[in-house]
Amino acid sequence: MAHTDTWWSLIVVLVTNTSVFPNLGGPHGITSLAALTAAQAVGQASKDVSTNAYLNFEVV
Repeated sequence: MAHTDTWWSLIVVLVTNTSVFPNLGGPHGITSLAALTAAQAVGQASKDVSTNAYLNFEVV
């Protein structure tokens, strides 16, 4: 069976309001793409910042 090698590009978002950080249990804060988009819309997080960094994942 062949291994699948996948490269993921990184996108950085600066969270500017600590009230939107997830809590330890996880039910509060930015825990989904929808919550991130909402935080960006009201200025609690920056717009997406593209990078030239990549992560490599190999499925074995």
